[in-house]
Amino acid sequence: MNSSELNNPAENSGVHDLTQSFLGCALGCSLPWPGLPEHLNGRIGWWVSMQNSALSASQYPLNWNYALHVGDNPSLVAERRLQLQKKLNLQHIVWLKQMHGTCCVDVDSGEVITTLFSGDDQFIADAAVSRVPHCAAAVMTADCLPILLADETGGHVAAIHAGWRGLANGVIESSVNTLRQGLFNKKTPIYAMLGPAIGPNSFAVGQEVRDVFVQQNLKFAQWFLPQEISSTHFLANLYGLAYERLQVLDVCVQLPDTLYDTYFQKQWFSYRRNAQCGRMVSLIWPLS
Repeated sequence: MNSSELNNPAENSGVHDLTQSFLGCALGCSLPWPGLPEHLNGRIGWWVSMQNSALSASQYPLNWNYALHVGDNPSLVAERRLQLQKKLNLQHIVWLKQMHGTCCVDVDSGEVITTLFSGDDQFIADAAVSRVPHCAAAVMTADCLPILLADETGGHVAAIHAGWRGLANGVIESSVNTLRQGLFNKKTPIYAMLGPAIGPNSFAVGQEVRDVFVQQNLKFAQWFLPQEISSTHFLANLYGLAYERLQVLDVCVQLPDTLYDTYFQKQWFSYRRNAQCGRMVSLIWPLS
């Protein structure tokens, strides 16, 4: 897929025809995963939360929020997290305190889970790997790109929080390397899903952001289109930047048929649309 196709998805400002499912206090769904082998459908679980787009964002800016740092009532957030864990039949969810960095937490033993885990944000990191059945790696977003990974066996999965800073600094590379360290065969295929993020028609950035990427590799220039209303700003394509990096790492990845755009699609939280807003969560876990 070339940059022109990714930078101009079929008028991606429209709302996807997604089935919203109520799981008690949890609103969300298992989004389509392009290119995922059929056999993995019974070996991994994944889920992405939504907000209730029928409610006014100005009156209910934190509806279905899972983050502790956005001014929501901590008790309500803890209750939502607990209900989500129960409804998805999970033993644990790895909640992170995200810092737009590159640290990836590796969860590989039940003993670690039993000793360390609570319902709070347990680690300062922007990605997590889980190798424990029914223990979900989770990341929270509101315009940044959530990326889910799974190896060929389904026993090793990861969730990545990828904003432009994380992408530039290597959060994808750090996470893929962490996941591969636990694989018996380091060449085992890894599959990636790119979740809901701000779209390439909505993400305006300054010249300095483009420069960071272009200085790393001239090929990244194709994912920044000049913004018509400003000679010093560009429209950045997080999907294209992530796609490029994943391919270099030999990760199997396909783009959604129509790219998401959290800025325009009201079922997702968007910090650029509403600075006072919650965070949605993207989770993935091994089933056995």
